[in-house]
Amino acid sequence: MTQTVSIRFDKGFDLDTWLRFYHACDWNRDNTVHNLAVMRDHAYLIATAWKGESMVGTLTVLSDGLNYATIDDLVVHPAHRHQGIGSQMMHAALARLGAIDPSVIKLNAVPGVEPFYTRLGFEASNETAMYLRERPASDPS
Repeated sequence: MTQTVSIRFDKGFDLDTWLRFYHACDWNRDNTVHNLAVMRDHAYLIATAWKGESMVGTLTVLSDGLNYATIDDLVVHPAHRHQGIGSQMMHAALARLGAIDPSVIKLNAVPGVEPFYTRLGFEASNETAMYLRERPASDPS
């Protein structure tokens, strides 16, 4: 019998659990509990998927709460992939974002998973993603 997946939107989960989850998924490997605490505090929305007491998925949304939303991470534990968990989290998060009706919802897809996002209604854009490779110098003032 397969266990039901529950999607939670609270941020009260244990940070060590979240860190172990990311490491088990080989995702955000350089993060520490401190990194995750800051991420959790500043995220607009975090969805987590659970089977019983086990975290099996997570999705993070960054937003100003009105104009835009960026889906930053959608990660499902390798042992639980291809079971619809990622789709469940995306549908639930998009429904929550519908309440603020942002003019833009975007994400950066990992190469090879674009068809997954296309099935959810996302379209490739002709925008060029650009990244700052070196850390900016701190303001001495």
